[in-house]
Amino acid sequence: FVDVGALDHQAVILTELLRGTDLGQLLQRAVPAPWPPAAVAALLAALLEALDFAHGLGVIHRDIKPENIFLEPIVDGSNPPPVRLRVVDLGIAKVLQERPDGQSQVMGSVRYMAPERFARETGPGVDLYAAGLIAWELLTGRPACPTDVPAAAMRWHHTTGAPPVAEARPGLPAALAATVDALTARDPAARGPRARDALDRLGALAPPPGQPFAVPLPVPVSAPLAPAPARPPGAPPPLPAGLPGASPNPTALPPASGPLGPAGATQGGPSAPTLAPVPTEDPHTAPVPPPPPAPAPAPAPAPPARGPVSLTNLLLAAILGVLVLGCAGSLGMVVLSYGLSAWLTAWSLDQATATTEQARHDASHQIVDETAKAIQRYAEAVGHVPRDLAEMGLEDAQDAWGHPLVYERRGRGWRLASLGRDGKKGGRGMDADYGRTGR
Repeated sequence: FVDVGALDHQAVILTELLRGTDLGQLLQRAVPAPWPPAAVAALLAALLEALDFAHGLGVIHRDIKPENIFLEPIVDGSNPPPVRLRVVDLGIAKVLQERPDGQSQVMGSVRYMAPERFARETGPGVDLYAAGLIAWELLTGRPACPTDVPAAAMRWHHTTGAPPVAEARPGLPAALAATVDALTARDPAARGPRARDALDRLGALAPPPGQPFAVPLPVPVSAPLAPAPARPPGAPPPLPAGLPGASPNPTALPPASGPLGPAGATQGGPSAPTLAPVPTEDPHTAPVPPPPPAPAPAPAPAPPARGPVSLTNLLLAAILGVLVLGCAGSLGMVVLSYGLSAWLTAWSLDQATATTEQARHDASHQIVDETAKAIQRYAEAVGHVPRDLAEMGLEDAQDAWGHPLVYERRGRGWRLASLGRDGKKGGRGMDADYGRTGR
């Protein structure tokens, strides 16, 4: 955060503007090809510097992947310009002091997830492992983990792992190959306890900290780059002028006050980023803010979808046609014909609906069977059955009717079920739930 304030009666948080693209998008725009060792060593060193800083604060990122590595071009007259690396998206970052019981959910991208993460273990090694797999991918031109399927990726991380990078690309500098092989080790102890250890192994291959480096692909930007004004090293970028409520010094956040801040907050004490205090004014002379715009009228609800015509009503129409036939002759014949035609149409619709429901029923059985196989493979690899589907990254698993799969852990065993068409336990036919059990 650069600063906080208010704008048009809305709370505003200012963050630094980054121009460039993330490594994942950069790799998708180009034909897969190995990067030069010097470029990979520079990127890996910059990534390890960022991780060393975060780990020093007790924060584990837990989702290091190319999409969370941002490359920002620096205008210095060279073509293409060098880039600066930023680690972004700490949405699932783990603070080591939190949840010492280890009950946090398994979250992250399975292609770069360390083996111990599937057992809900978190430490600096999970970020180092992902950094090593990214370097392995850049050096070889292909991902080390060949799949994004959670169960298959988990098995690969536990039983296979990345082969020595020199086997996939001979002739690499020994220090770079040794560093990547250590970072991609399945044993966390082999990776080293700190990112600084990996930086030391790179030795002279690592550029000075904070120095921009060159990459072999052009980095697109969303807007033309302009030379940034010179400012002291370590100082935050200047705050755009004209923001109401912004503090004159971007590094001095306004003190907490009012209902948003802790009781007893003072001007000189520590505070969290909050809105700037509202100035005290005479209520009789203070300008009245314009009323907020009236909310747009809610759209009219869509008319309910019409279901199949009731067979009972159609049968009554046919009987009515027979009665009228005896009284009105040709008019009764018309009514009878309409009743029989409508009845045949409704019968055809019922048959088509039954066929569709049977297909969903069969698909739900297949989904349960495949998920059960994944649970069994997970239990074999980890040594225990999962606590829930979220532990495997399958918390969104649904049957063909869109109902969540029900997973129950029973001692050393488990049961998985699809609840059928109505989403409830019990029932008959396609309403009956279908389950699998295992140990």
